[in-house]
Amino acid sequence: MLAALPYRLSSVFIVVALCITGLSALGEFRVSSQMEVALAGAAVALAGLPHGAADGWLARHGGLARSLPRALCFFAGYLGLAAMVLAVWNVLPVLCLGVFLIMSAWHFGDNKVVASPVVARITSGLVILGAPAVFSQPEVAAIYADLSAPGAAGLVEAQRMLFWPACAVVVIGFLCDSCRWPKVPSLVDLIALVGLASLVSPLLYFVVFFCGVHSPRHLALVLQLAVGRRDAFFWGSVSAFTLVAALAGAGVFFWLIRSGEPLEAAGLRVIFVGLAALTLPHMLLVDGLYPWLRRRVLTSTRR
Repeated sequence: MLAALPYRLSSVFIVVALCITGLSALGEFRVSSQMEVALAGAAVALAGLPHGAADGWLARHGGLARSLPRALCFFAGYLGLAAMVLAVWNVLPVLCLGVFLIMSAWHFGDNKVVASPVVARITSGLVILGAPAVFSQPEVAAIYADLSAPGAAGLVEAQRMLFWPACAVVVIGFLCDSCRWPKVPSLVDLIALVGLASLVSPLLYFVVFFCGVHSPRHLALVLQLAVGRRDAFFWGSVSAFTLVAALAGAGVFFWLIRSGEPLEAAGLRVIFVGLAALTLPHMLLVDGLYPWLRRRVLTSTRR
């Protein structure tokens, strides 16, 4: 029941965002690109980072960081993986961006409320990530160039090519398996997200999906495990790790500005390269160990 409410609210959030966007388009209301970057940065810090900041709590109650030595090893490994991503990104930015997009498609297409069929998960993720590339190709290509190199335009083309076949597979899956497929994620959510991508810039689309859909849904699932287990500690740890990550991002942003990086490009790099660095350890924990962690935490709760 606890996880169901954020799922319903995030679905409503998509529809509301779609309606507001439509009304704004009628009034020819537009936001500057620098304002979009600032909005995205603030939204990620306030509403996006908390779901990843729960990783420390998951690891602790899953037995990976229960003692001080284990906690130090866990966080050293977590930060080490993030640092490795940043180091490799500086050497092979286009390759890293491509891998990041593949990982994100797998991660965003999942729904832990039910077991996600592999094909449904992949195609749902391709639709979610590919929609901006289809409707806003020049803007997405410019963002990818800022994050890596002009050669990343090939990634945009790949997303555009995969988008429509993925949509077809999702629809076919919905018609053939209406009991499970719509939950990965729901077909209505996907249609609303595609509609949103056709109306707003890629950055605003990202803010709506990542901060208004993905993050609260993931956090709701973790909250299921936190109920009755010192909830104050849960929120305290999430707040602390969110603050640390946000301050680190702000520090890197000002360092890039002082180094001569354009304001908008610096903001994009902090948001997306930073998220890419955190995505690898986050996915290893959540996608690789979540079922095991869930059993460990629930078993511990019953003691």
